[in-house]
Parts: sequence; structure tokens; C-alpha cells
Amino acid sequence: MSILEALWYGNLHPSERKFMEDSDYAMLFRRSSDLEAVFFRELTETGKTAYDEFWDHECAMRAIAEREAFIEGYRMGVRMILASISDRDSSFFSTIP
Repeated sequence: MSILEALWYGNLHPSERKFMEDSDYAMLFRRSSDLEAVFFRELTETGKTAYDEFWDHECAMRAIAEREAFIEGYRMGVRMILASISDRDSSFFSTIP
């Protein structure tokens, strides 16, 4: 299946990435989760409610930032492709119509 077919059929999900279990990211994720559990246990009920709300907002902001970075990266890639195929200023391409 081509990438365009995958896009058409809804099979592309760049926001649903997986990471390697032995990666640096996985190690940091596990450590952060452990620390969060310790922190959460020490909170009062009011603190837990506030922390949950904070974390919801933090996740929403990260999702927006990731989406915007993905879009900007895609646009930059397309601009680079367009520049590479339309750059006729180079002496190498001067003989090509």
C-alpha cells in the first residue's frame, strides 16, 4: 500500500507513536512515573484534584505543541523538496529547460 493509499484509508496515525522498551525515553518515562506516584501519595485530596487538573492542562498543551511541531516540520520538508526541484539558479541546471 502506498503512503497516499494509507492516508486515504485512514491508516496513518503519526500521533500514535511507540517507543523502544530499552530506549532512553522509556527509562525516563518509567522513572517519571515512579516519581509521580511518590509525589501523588503525599498530596491531600485538594492537592490531588489540583494536580489532576494541572496534568490535564499540561497534556493538552503538549499535544498542541507536538501537533504544531509536526505541521511545521512537514511544511519545512515540503518547502525543501520544492526548493530542490525548482532551483534553476544553479549552473548545473542551466542547460536543462
